[in-house]
Amino acid sequence: MSKCNYCGNNSLFLKVDQNGFCTQCAESSYKLMFTAPIRLKQISESLDIVSTSNNADTVASRLEFIIECAQEFQDFEEKGIKSLEPPPSKIIQVITREHDKYMALALDREFTLLITKIQAIKTQNAKINKIHKFISRLIGFKGQLYTPAAITDIEQKANFLLQQIESEKFANNKPSNKQETDKNLIGMDQDVSEKLCLKCKSKNPIQAKFCGNCGNKFL
Repeated sequence: MSKCNYCGNNSLFLKVDQNGFCTQCAESSYKLMFTAPIRLKQISESLDIVSTSNNADTVASRLEFIIECAQEFQDFEEKGIKSLEPPPSKIIQVITREHDKYMALALDREFTLLITKIQAIKTQNAKINKIHKFISRLIGFKGQLYTPAAITDIEQKANFLLQQIESEKFANNKPSNKQETDKNLIGMDQDVSEKLCLKCKSKNPIQAKFCGNCGNKFL
């Protein structure tokens, strides 16, 4: 009595080939087996990409693709038939285990690239918007990780960078003490080209150090 190594069917009149496949299983299985070398090449290329890409979206999709490739051949492995090397289960195990590491490295490379881009941006607001978008991106990727804490360090660095840029913006926009004094002297609605003497209430040029009317010294 013959038994098919793939589907498990057995019969007195069942015909199997040299690999122990029945006619029905042989046709579909050999098509898949023929693609094994192609899949191995694609897996290797994908591993190169996830190790170097500056785009976390690309890395995420490639990691998913690698697992899908390995899953195509899991049935063969479970039935003791060699297909991929390393075996599909090993590939899936390694990619699952290293998934968050690959994602964290890709996001870190994105952050390094972000710093370079920010240095070329002129306005503080544009820099701040760019960082906010990256932080939102990090939050979105947390849902794709087995351990969200894997990118905590990158998130902290991004928030620190944001605080730096916001501090620079505040410092650049903060008026000097002299400007504040001038505003108090002339009033918010008064012409900024004039300075009001608090002693005699006369108007003087903004650059004057003494009142032209009473000689009072301006602060």
